Amino acid sequence: GQVSIEGETRSLPQPFFVIATQNPIHQSGTYPLPESQLDRFLMRLELGYPHPKAEREMYLRRHSAALEIKTPRRCIGDEQLEAIRTAVSEVHASDNLLDYLQRLVAYTRQSPEFEVGLSPRGALALLDCARTWAVMHNRSHVVPEDVQTVLPAVAGPRLVPSGDYAGDSDALVDLLLRSVDVVGP
Repeated sequence: GQVSIEGETRSLPQPFFVIATQNPIHQSGTYPLPESQLDRFLMRLELGYPHPKAEREMYLRRHSAALEIKTPRRCIGDEQLEAIRTAVSEVHASDNLLDYLQRLVAYTRQSPEFEVGLSPRGALALLDCARTWAVMHNRSHVVPEDVQTVLPAVAGPRLVPSGDYAGDSDALVDLLLRSVDVVGP
């Protein structure tokens, strides 16, 4: 991959990924991203506030030498990461599982509660994350529970409620899970 900045093209290392943060939307100076930009993020994870014990330690270490900014420690090597990526790509998704995925996606596009449903990119992200979840649980195949587990983080930021629907993205995900059977009609 590559990126261009002010007319200069630069190669990106492989693998390359970005972790971004977002302040809560109600904070001053914070604006929601357009759906087209939200769809480019794989998932949204909400960390919340730190545990009180961790927060207390943060207060105590605020001005100590122990809080010096340190270079992050590498946890796995390039070969290990590539092996994980290969394992994820080899996880089997059965026809029945793909039928379930397509029913979920179709529901978001056809139900009146959704202003914007899942895009093809969003559906692929959902499948990729479900495959990754399967690998994390030592399985070589995706089960519906994998899709259901990653659905809030992957689909939640992409789903937009219609003007007639009062719920937020979490409520939309709950509605989606209640409305679409694992076993088709």
